[in-house]
Amino acid sequence: MHPKEEETLSENEIDRGGEHPVYDYEGALDRLMDDAELVQTVDVAFLADMETVFPKARAAVESGDLKQMSLEFHTIKGASSSVGGTALSVRAGELELAVKAGDSEGATAGMAELEQKLAELRTAMAAKFPV
Repeated sequence: MHPKEEETLSENEIDRGGEHPVYDYEGALDRLMDDAELVQTVDVAFLADMETVFPKARAAVESGDLKQMSLEFHTIKGASSSVGGTALSVRAGELELAVKAGDSEGATAGMAELEQKLAELRTAMAAKFPV
């Protein structure tokens, strides 16, 4: 990241030292036409959806169902990307590609990482909105 870019990180975008940001609030705000209320509504809906998606992903990992893992990781990737959950989206995408290639070895550890990244995203969102 260039020094100029680093200066433009918002206080709501958590940077992890070169890693992907946990929450890109400014990006989400930009995608939703600078409507902060809409961002909050979408964030709340996203977190509610993840309460359904994550158990399905966990069950797929536990059963070794590669097709279902791929589907759930894809869902997590897309949904988190739309709300600015960059770190969660990127890791879910990596796991999706791995299981599509038949590699389920890291799925259990990867699921734990996704749960941690979701918790971090929830915390970052709560810092901006009471979600």
